[in-house]
Amino acid sequence: MGFIGTVGLVLHPERTSAPTVETVVRWSRARGTKVLGLAAEVARIGCEAIPVGAEEMTTSADLLISLGGDGTMLRTMRLAAGGHAPVLGVNVGRLGFLAEVDIPELPAALDAIDAHRFTVEVRSGVHARFGTVEETALNDIVLLRSPGHRSAAVAVRV
Repeated sequence: MGFIGTVGLVLHPERTSAPTVETVVRWSRARGTKVLGLAAEVARIGCEAIPVGAEEMTTSADLLISLGGDGTMLRTMRLAAGGHAPVLGVNVGRLGFLAEVDIPELPAALDAIDAHRFTVEVRSGVHARFGTVEETALNDIVLLRSPGHRSAAVAVRV
């Protein structure tokens, strides 16, 4: 049996990536694997992926596929943080510095991953706490001064 039993899809919030999603669905159907997608995203494009919530997708998927550009990739990586599934970035935008493959390479990339022929590039992140809210930053953290306030107390721990 291959590495992939369940694929999770994260889609660009505006672009129609239905043909690329169909490529993943066809690939998965041929291997008897499941395709999950975030409920609002799969409803928007009307595809065959099983609509689920973010937590169910990240705990169930063996592979998360980000279909978009760098913003979609960062969102997918945030979803994957703390989970077990690696993330494959597929560039369906104009610039995709973080994406690993382009659309024509997707079936071959899925075959390679399913056959355990891949490496994982570990990415570091920063946990930031703003009062009681905690965020994981993967690209950058921006601190802006609020209008009417002159200074801010900032602590950095490594």
